[in-house]
Amino acid sequence: MFKFVISLVFLFAVVGVFGQSDDYSDPINNENEIPIPHKFSGFPCPREWTYFPLQGICLFATPELPWDAAEAFCVKYGGHLMSIHGKPSLKAASGMFLDNTNIWIGLNKINDENVWKNTNNATVNYLTWNHLSSFKCGRVFNSELFQNVDCDEPHVGLCQTYSSA
Repeated sequence: MFKFVISLVFLFAVVGVFGQSDDYSDPINNENEIPIPHKFSGFPCPREWTYFPLQGICLFATPELPWDAAEAFCVKYGGHLMSIHGKPSLKAASGMFLDNTNIWIGLNKINDENVWKNTNNATVNYLTWNHLSSFKCGRVFNSELFQNVDCDEPHVGLCQTYSSA
């Protein structure tokens, strides 16, 4: 009897481990695949992103890239360059770095010479300029001011997505 129980346990263990399929299709209709979420159940942000509960956002830093490449990097990972709407989100952005790193944000006027926009289409409702020039891409400068600079300069970008919490 003992050998029979051990054999059953072994059989269930083998079937349980090796019997699972990577086929996530609907078992009844076999038409729709179940989407695999990029966020983990119970966590407000994707893996490796930093959660800021007061703002309800998740942030992730890019490598040093030109502005358009930083935005493309963010889009690839499910976000956009950060939109800043006040001092709390500005402090969240600056707090991601130990020094006064220049940080690409989503603020730009690439497609319209006269209107500043965010890459995630969020309303531009907070501007704190260090100085304005003819350049079309925005960055956080000195941890608390915006600066528009040449879009081809390489800087760290800050990707943002909204949390699931």
